[in-house]
Amino acid sequence: MAEEFHGYAAFDKEGILKPYSYTPKPLDDEDIEVEITHCGICGTDLHTIKSGWAPAMYPVIVGHEIVGKVSKKGSKVNDFNIGDRVGIGFQVYSCGKCDECIAGYNQLCPTRVFTINDKWNNQYQAHGGYADKIRAHSNSVFHIPKEISSAEACPLLCAGLTTFVPLKRHKVGPGMKVGILGIGGLGHLAIQWAAKMGAEVTAISQSDKKRDEANKFVQIQIGPNISNLLKTMELLFCSVFRMPQSRFLLSLSCGL
Repeated sequence: MAEEFHGYAAFDKEGILKPYSYTPKPLDDEDIEVEITHCGICGTDLHTIKSGWAPAMYPVIVGHEIVGKVSKKGSKVNDFNIGDRVGIGFQVYSCGKCDECIAGYNQLCPTRVFTINDKWNNQYQAHGGYADKIRAHSNSVFHIPKEISSAEACPLLCAGLTTFVPLKRHKVGPGMKVGILGIGGLGHLAIQWAAKMGAEVTAISQSDKKRDEANKFVQIQIGPNISNLLKTMELLFCSVFRMPQSRFLLSLSCGL
């Protein structure tokens, strides 16, 4: 009898989630099966359900901020044990061998498989975390440190990674002057990462609503007038798309 996983799927753009069962991909030698305990909610899930970026493969189970425990593993998986608490983000497979993967850009792998609204080898549909279980290649699964609760770990697997990786790639460290443009879902995490890395952080926003939150970590600049910031930043992290970004590029010390 075929295996079945059970979750809640959207069947159309209305996005009403209903119980749905599906046959998962076979567990390959380098795969891990995770029994899901927690899953976050992200705007990308809503976009996917509504076919906002690409046609949704209905019925579709979304959710890509996944935490759970290893329930099965392939014969070649050595870095994980049954019962380990792990996380899965927006990707469940990359080949690990192509130029992109070798360079550390697994998300650009030509044969990558996304956690939601994608297919394994054009056969089994990849369904997300609003379900009881999920399978992923072991290189897309991460140990969760015991210091972080499962609920807190979920958003770090999407917004957390999105903001942490560029700061790490650009070697943000003590004394570096970093500007964070926007204090929303991504920006407030970037502020905390950069501050913990020891940078001198300035949060830049056109709204005064988030002053109190930002002031817990860094100095804050409100409004479009950046005359006091001209050529003061070594790195500018942009987390918005509606603000006049070109104006704020003038804050970079290299000039334009």
